[in-house]
Amino acid sequence: MKEIVIYSLILVIMFLFLADTKVTFSPFTFKMFHLWKAVGWITIAAGVFMVSKDAEITAYKKGSMDTIQELDKQLTKIIKR
Repeated sequence: MKEIVIYSLILVIMFLFLADTKVTFSPFTFKMFHLWKAVGWITIAAGVFMVSKDAEITAYKKGSMDTIQELDKQLTKIIKR
């Protein structure tokens, strides 16, 4: 739970930084000069994360299947002796 809060806080800070946010307190104003730039970078980062996570899952499944097949071969050799 603590990690989710920390990651969410980092995401919000990164978004505000990328959007070139200006906050003034005298007359309180909150301006985002490059909102779409921030949205674009967040979207690109999410896409890269999803592609890399999919590649990791695919490699894990392939490695698991290769391991199971090799184990089956080795057990078959041992049983035939």
